[in-house]
Amino acid sequence: MLEALTEDQELPFERVKQLRAAVGRVERLALVSLCLAGAVAVFITVHAPCWNTLPDFATTGLPALLLWLIVTAAHTLNWLYIRMKKVSDATEQMAIVDANTRCFNYRYLMIRLNEEEERCKRYGGCFSVLYVDLDHFKKVNDRYGHSIGNVVLKDIAALFRGGMRKSDVIGRLGGDEFLAILPDTDPVGAAAVADRIRKTVKRYALDLGEDGKVDFVRLSVGIAGYPDNGRSANNVISAADSAVYEAKEKGGNTVTISSEYVSRDCLDAHNFELFQEGCCRRPT
Repeated sequence: MLEALTEDQELPFERVKQLRAAVGRVERLALVSLCLAGAVAVFITVHAPCWNTLPDFATTGLPALLLWLIVTAAHTLNWLYIRMKKVSDATEQMAIVDANTRCFNYRYLMIRLNEEEERCKRYGGCFSVLYVDLDHFKKVNDRYGHSIGNVVLKDIAALFRGGMRKSDVIGRLGGDEFLAILPDTDPVGAAAVADRIRKTVKRYALDLGEDGKVDFVRLSVGIAGYPDNGRSANNVISAADSAVYEAKEKGGNTVTISSEYVSRDCLDAHNFELFQEGCCRRPT
C-alpha cells in the first residue's frame, strides 16, 4: 500500500518555492532598471538644451555614464534572471521527476490525483487510474544485474508515455510499480488504453548480444475509477491496488478492472475485443 510522505520529502518543493520567489524579485528589478534607463534617455534628450551653461563633462559625460550604468545593471539582472530561471526549472524537475524513468514521482502523482478529485467534485466528471506492476522483472535483475534492469525500466516507461495522451499523468511509485492518472476516462475506457500498452510491452525485447535478450517482461494492470470505486483518491488507489493483485494471481499479463466497479451497462456498450481474448477480466 502507498505510505504517507515524510517531512524530508517536502524540502525540494520548499526550495522550488524559494527559487521562484527569488526569480520573481530579480525579474521585477530588471524591469525597473530598464524603465529607468528609458526615462533617463528621454530626460536627457528633452532637457539637453538647458544644460549649455554647465561644464562639458556634466552635460555629456555624466548623463552618458549614468545611462551606461543603468543599462549595464539591466543587462546583468536579465542575465541573472535567466540563470536563476534555469536553476529553478532544473530543481523543479528534480523534485517531481524520477531520474531513471523520467516519469513523475510519487509525490507529484499524489498532488495531481488530489487535484483530479477536487476537479471532479466541483465540476463533475470522472477519472481512472492504472496501477501497473511489471511481471518477471525480478528475473531481469537476478539474471542480468540491476544496470540492465534500469535500462528495461527506462524503456518500458517510454512505452507507457508513448501510449498516453498529453493530459494523462504517468509516474513511478517505486521499484517496478507505476501509476497512471487518466482524466475524463471511465474504467472501461482506461482498460482499452491499458490493454493497448500491455500489447506494446509484450512485443518489447532488449537485445544483449551473446547474453541473449530480455523479451519476457509483461504487465499486470489494475484499474479503478472515480466515482465508481469510491469518492476519494485513496479509495480509488486502494481499489486499483486490489485489482492488480488479482491480475497477478491470475497469472499476470492481464488487465483487471476492480471488482467493486458498477458497470452501468457500459461494458457491453463498448464491445471489447479484449474481453473476448481473455486479456481483460470482467468483474465477477
